Amino acid sequence: MYHFIINSHAKSRLGHRIWNDIERYLREQKFEYKKYFTREAGHAARVANQITSNMEDAPTIVVLGGDGTLNEVLNGLRYLDGVTLGYIPIGSSNDFARGMDISKDYLKELHKIMYPKRFMRLDYGVATYGGKSKRFLVSSGIGFDAAVCHEVNHSPLKKIMNRLRIGKLTYGLVAIKQLAGIPYIKGKIIIDDKKVKTFDKIFFSSVHVQKYEGGGFMFCPEADATDGYIDLCVAENITRSRVLSILPSAKKGKHVTCSGIHIYRCKKAVFQMRRKQFVHIDGETEEKTMFTEVRFETSPDTIRFIIG
Repeated sequence: MYHFIINSHAKSRLGHRIWNDIERYLREQKFEYKKYFTREAGHAARVANQITSNMEDAPTIVVLGGDGTLNEVLNGLRYLDGVTLGYIPIGSSNDFARGMDISKDYLKELHKIMYPKRFMRLDYGVATYGGKSKRFLVSSGIGFDAAVCHEVNHSPLKKIMNRLRIGKLTYGLVAIKQLAGIPYIKGKIIIDDKKVKTFDKIFFSSVHVQKYEGGGFMFCPEADATDGYIDLCVAENITRSRVLSILPSAKKGKHVTCSGIHIYRCKKAVFQMRRKQFVHIDGETEEKTMFTEVRFETSPDTIRFIIG
């Protein structure tokens, strides 16, 4: 049975129109399916939890939305064995789709999902903070990028910009504001319980399963979603003016040669910071919640994904 979880508010509220095209195709091809429209944040996770309530089922869950909707579904699953995921990107940043080479042609991607020939076992990461753990498929992080995600997600600006169909500009405007005022991070990173890296001026650190985050920044160009590792990009001791020159080069992954940029590959990384920081999970943050210690690690489990 195919289960479609649809974020109808995605793509500047074009989700309903896209779904109408998809449903027409499904009916013409006489597929059996169930559909679920998300109503608010957290609803996709509850739907995924409901779909996987019976351990004997082996559902195929198709997500229509952005990275945030996909993340909710991943975190809502009661079990992963037997679950197959398909994805049709209709979000703003679509970094998972970019990393997996999934096109914007939703009918083309739908055909692949409904007549699958190739599958991949994908890694996912786990971030633990404040006594709880959350899975991520794309990336997680602290510092500048997390602060930008937090302000975008918890301010009315994004909704206004989405209505005007210029939602992507929201991140740019907020990034400029955060760039001017966000404090540097002091602390240390413990890698695989062995190496300890101490830093006085971390601007941001992103932790990756996929190469991209933030709408196409290739912060970890060697990240591989099938190798069983997470990749870290740590930007430290970089002036705010230099950030403006480094970020454009990150679109092609060329920032890795810049001084102050450090790349690590590991199974586990623990961040211990002197001041509380926001944490983003696939671009999502919790309102008014900050932490001084966060553990990132790759899960020993994987999830089956349709790729063609």
